Amino acid sequence: MGASAEVGEDAIESVKATHPGWQVIASQNPLPVSSPSYFEVKVLCNPDSRGGLAIGLCGHIPQGPEVHSIRLQGCMLYNSNNGLMGDSILDHDLPKGIQLQQGETMGIRHDVVKRTLQWFHNRSYIGSSAFTAQFLENNKVLFPVFALYVPDQMISVDFRAPAPDLPPGA
Repeated sequence: MGASAEVGEDAIESVKATHPGWQVIASQNPLPVSSPSYFEVKVLCNPDSRGGLAIGLCGHIPQGPEVHSIRLQGCMLYNSNNGLMGDSILDHDLPKGIQLQQGETMGIRHDVVKRTLQWFHNRSYIGSSAFTAQFLENNKVLFPVFALYVPDQMISVDFRAPAPDLPPGA
């Protein structure tokens, strides 16, 4: 956990950036591997939505110097306004340019059968992504990760949010 980020103590966790520079934090527990799961991030404050806020999944809990960079090994992150990034992406159809502004949400559903992620912006489906075979072979768990860059950025994370419906054919 990034020592510079403040984390709330409620069922819905909140995270706040306390200084300039990347502050990466992961959930304490991985997503379930036996059933689909969904979590949703609400942007409570984002002084600069053109970047500096990333949400995704990682095969481990970032530690050491990793908590100050979004160039994580074994991860897939959507970076506000910049799109999907990471070394574990096989394929995706997510658009670039989604700015995560105050009041908006980003949700991720892990489909354990298809071994893919479905992404939602403001509870509307925006696309899916698939992990590389190497990532799937080397990582048995997925930890939600959140990266904040701008002071006073704040998000809340709801691990109990109901997953939105997928459109037909998704």
